[in-house]
Amino acid sequence: MKTSQHFGLLPLFIFSICGSVQAQINTNIFTVVPAVSTNLVGSLVQLSVLENGLAPVDQLNYQWLQNGAILVDGGNVSGSLTRTLSIANAVSTNAGTYVVTLSVSGVLRATAVSVVYVAEINTNIFTVVPMVSTNQVGSDIQLSVLENGLPPVDQLDYQWLKDRTNLVDGGNISGSQTATLTITNAALTNAGNYSVVLSVSNVVQATAASAVYVVDQPVVQDVVASTSGASVTFTAVATGGLLSYQWLWQGQPLAGATNSSLVFPNAYANASAGYYTVIVTNLLGSVTSAPPGVLFTKPAQAGTYQGLFFDPTNTALESSGFLQYTLSSSQKSFSGKLLIGANSYSFSGAFSLAHDAQISVQRPNTNALTMHLQLVTINNNSQIIGSVSNGFWTASVGGNRLYYSGGTTTILAGKYTLALDNTNSSPLVPNGAGYGTAQIKKEGTVAFSGLTPDGISFSQSCGLSRLGDWPLYASLLKGRGRLLGWLTVHPQAGSSIQGTNVFHLKGAGADKLYPGGFSILLQPTGSTFRQPTTNPVLQFTNGVSILSGGDLSDTNGTPFFDLVRVFLQPPCKFIAESGDERLSLGANCGSGLLSGHFVDFHTGLSTPIKAILLQQQNISLGTFLSTNACGHFSLAPAK
Repeated sequence: MKTSQHFGLLPLFIFSICGSVQAQINTNIFTVVPAVSTNLVGSLVQLSVLENGLAPVDQLNYQWLQNGAILVDGGNVSGSLTRTLSIANAVSTNAGTYVVTLSVSGVLRATAVSVVYVAEINTNIFTVVPMVSTNQVGSDIQLSVLENGLPPVDQLDYQWLKDRTNLVDGGNISGSQTATLTITNAALTNAGNYSVVLSVSNVVQATAASAVYVVDQPVVQDVVASTSGASVTFTAVATGGLLSYQWLWQGQPLAGATNSSLVFPNAYANASAGYYTVIVTNLLGSVTSAPPGVLFTKPAQAGTYQGLFFDPTNTALESSGFLQYTLSSSQKSFSGKLLIGANSYSFSGAFSLAHDAQISVQRPNTNALTMHLQLVTINNNSQIIGSVSNGFWTASVGGNRLYYSGGTTTILAGKYTLALDNTNSSPLVPNGAGYGTAQIKKEGTVAFSGLTPDGISFSQSCGLSRLGDWPLYASLLKGRGRLLGWLTVHPQAGSSIQGTNVFHLKGAGADKLYPGGFSILLQPTGSTFRQPTTNPVLQFTNGVSILSGGDLSDTNGTPFFDLVRVFLQPPCKFIAESGDERLSLGANCGSGLLSGHFVDFHTGLSTPIKAILLQQQNISLGTFLSTNACGHFSLAPAK
């Protein structure tokens, strides 16, 4: 415990005089100031005579005495024969009763008195027990002072305070000026910071403190909504002591919303329509504000919304797809379609004031789907969340409003190349990287086409959100395959297209490659692309290509990596060094596509290479297609 300095008094008197003694010459009154003083060891003490409250005007002779003994100048005492007595660097023996005699020509005319205390630092440690306590409403609380861990032995005066205000006995408080403060039948209002001041003869010796908490079952009395301009604030009015808060929107916890107030500085841009409630918790339990909560609503943004639905923990062909709908703001009505593989299903509905809707999506010759949609606003970006279910599986829905149009253009317009890199090495799945080229127009539309790691062509047309979100979706093999995942277009150093996992799914079928099907994760890496004129398409002269995976092996069937040096002759001519692989590469400087072939040592056959150039990453990634497997191709600067 951190302790403060403490002071103890050493009062040394021969006799006791309170205040001052006044002597009168005619009508004049003489006093000593200060009449009573308390001084720390080592300080300067000065006692001065006043006549009628002012410096004496009479011609007087002075003689100072301490405890009846005549003082003479010397040691730390000076001015013993003057109107001002000085005691330098005071010590405990300087404490006492000081008298000054005033005379004229040897005739005593008056005396005056001053009492001097000298206090020295007390090294004792004072604490309050308990230092921290949590108490239920109705219980009795006692706070006691300890000196060096034991009941105090010094003769001390006590004054208890709560939140810096002096306490007095009364109500449920007693002992406010004793070593033990008692609070009977504690109420919530008794919670606070308690301290005690310990003193001797009004000189503070020490202070000590204790934190007192009082708790009861939590109660939410009200949730109050207030507005100021575009700002909206929800405030929980709750009792119970030691409360913690968790705000919910539409029954879902809001990340970081753990204060008694939930504030949206710009509600139109950042607050989602819906019902807001709060969970209040303390040591004795938790309670939720009255359902359904406080409703916040605002106009729904009209437009076209696009998104994906899938279960990220168990992504399957039958429960993953694409959705699009158009929303009419005035009626909050919408209509659109779900795409699941090669099938398209229409739906329509309307949002409530809380911007949620539940609809049934009819599917001919099979069971209907139940879809729940919720409009949300995050960072001034209109989005949708929700779920799709057939009763056996449930997939999460996520999507965005298409923001750009002819009147609102995007700075993201341009050409891009994208690799869907693959880290799988299992012979049961493709090992290569998929890829594609994307053209983003100023209206925010995306035209994307490419090749999967196992050589399946695909294409997609969609739109971007305000923040550049791109719902990548392609149905493969007449619905028996799927490529889907979220990408974000955001030009920056290192990568202009980012994303988490892209799912590549394939069902079993009579295919040359991987007929048993597979499910793999691909990592997207994207780049802006600019057609070179004289500069090299990638920034190196000497590079190295790496061929791995697939059925690449030596004549004994042992898998291996094959490295081949490649030279880049500006702007787009790739020349491989001579070798048994007979590697040949050629680039399309207009699109960023790279193609070529090499001789597979295992089969002895010419094996095609398909790849993409990534200018920002200064590499090329792709796949090579053997007779019964797909391997990984990369090209990077030689080190």
